[in-house]
Amino acid sequence: MGEVFTKSPERWLSIAIWAGAVTIILAIVLAIVLGFRHLLTGGVKQSDCTERTVGIIQSAKQTNLRVNERPQFIVNVDAIADDGSSFPTTVRKIVSFSEIDSLSRGRVVPIKYNPIDTSQAIWDKSPDRARSQEHLALYLSVKHPGDLSYERRLDIENRGVTKKALLENFGLTGREENGDWEAEATIQITDTHGESTSYTRRLYVTSDELDQLKKGMYLSVRFVPGREKEFIFLLSCSAVIYE
Repeated sequence: MGEVFTKSPERWLSIAIWAGAVTIILAIVLAIVLGFRHLLTGGVKQSDCTERTVGIIQSAKQTNLRVNERPQFIVNVDAIADDGSSFPTTVRKIVSFSEIDSLSRGRVVPIKYNPIDTSQAIWDKSPDRARSQEHLALYLSVKHPGDLSYERRLDIENRGVTKKALLENFGLTGREENGDWEAEATIQITDTHGESTSYTRRLYVTSDELDQLKKGMYLSVRFVPGREKEFIFLLSCSAVIYE
């Protein structure tokens, strides 16, 4: 028993050295994990981001972070508030190479933001599609009060049908409102009997949408049957990204 106690100080010293080494290693690992998490989230806590809405992409920039060879992007968006106004915020997202093109300006993305600090936001991985459409309809109706109302836009979303239409005529009126251009568009819709009818209305389009609206093209439009004159264009540059 005496020999055991004689060697005890050396044993305890060895144990202490190993314990110290393990502690240092764990501290380093923890620092790496926390650093990676900060890079991944930008220091934003998911639990703080409780308000659901959508954001309109203004710009996207790739960071130096990659996860399983997939790049991370910092995406600057104009998020839509409950009153239809907008505010700038930023989200981070890991994307596949095939998804990079979807982060173009004008695309609409579901997000969740911190109501106390609206500069903090995250990508909404399980968005409420109905709520997303409500926010977008409210935003557009507030931005252009002379165009379709909030109720009309929601009705098109909920009861509308999607058809292919020929863009017979399209031109700008010269009027600008809140950064968008007023245009007059005439579309031609062909019914199941082969009969074609033309409809004309004025609406507002973004600069990016202008690039996709060319006379003579066939485009997807949506409208409530019986109210074809209140059609809207379904364009890839302003579509909602739910993935």
